[in-house]
Amino acid sequence: MQSTSQRQNPPSFAPDRIRVGEVEISGDEILREAQYHPAESFEAACAEASRSLVIRALLLREATRLELISDPANVDERAQQKVIGELLERELPVPETSQPECERFYQDHPEKFRGPELFSASHILLLADASDPDGRKRARERAEELRRELAARPERFEQLARKHSGCPSARSDGALGQIEPGESPAAFEQALRALACGEIASSPVETEHGFHVVRLDARAPGLPLPFASVRDKIHIYLRDRAWRLQLRRYIEGLAAKTEICGYDLR
Repeated sequence: MQSTSQRQNPPSFAPDRIRVGEVEISGDEILREAQYHPAESFEAACAEASRSLVIRALLLREATRLELISDPANVDERAQQKVIGELLERELPVPETSQPECERFYQDHPEKFRGPELFSASHILLLADASDPDGRKRARERAEELRRELAARPERFEQLARKHSGCPSARSDGALGQIEPGESPAAFEQALRALACGEIASSPVETEHGFHVVRLDARAPGLPLPFASVRDKIHIYLRDRAWRLQLRRYIEGLAAKTEICGYDLR
């Protein structure tokens, strides 16, 4: 009997051989590398794998030129990565980021430095145990009935919440108060984000607790965060961004003085 792997058809895309200077990268190497590059398609994964292998070959070639390693082919991948790290540490100093640069970034991007958006919401919860399919079905149907009733008479929300909701919030007319992102089930939060203030969700929201008829009562944008509380994060971000730019330019420089066949690194 054939194994599953034997029955599978081979990929329809076979990468070409690539040469970086005197180093050849085979199609098999690209296929092996592709498994580490999740992508929308097999071809896209192979393209990312090819780029990664070309960059690695360029860096190892430069490390050899600088006598950080004698022959990359004679060491394993872990040793190669260590040498590449040594090369980059030597050739690309960590950029300095000044306080004024951080302050300017903070002022230019106020939308990035706000506290969480806040919601005020109310709901009517039709309780249903997750292990009871019949009970879940009945709860869904009753939630739909209440939603249809509220579509015609939204002013009855508080009354119906007191009468039908299985949540302790029924005692406060279904009001849940202020909710921060992450404080409610994902489906519940998603429903709130889609609603306008005063609007009732067009369908019940299902969670592990049952089915919710949801109304958004108010929405408040997050308050600006003080610079002092985000300064360190901005510093790290700007430093890393500058380093990545240095790395890209460094690799472009290596590629410009190396003959690369079978792949365009641009």
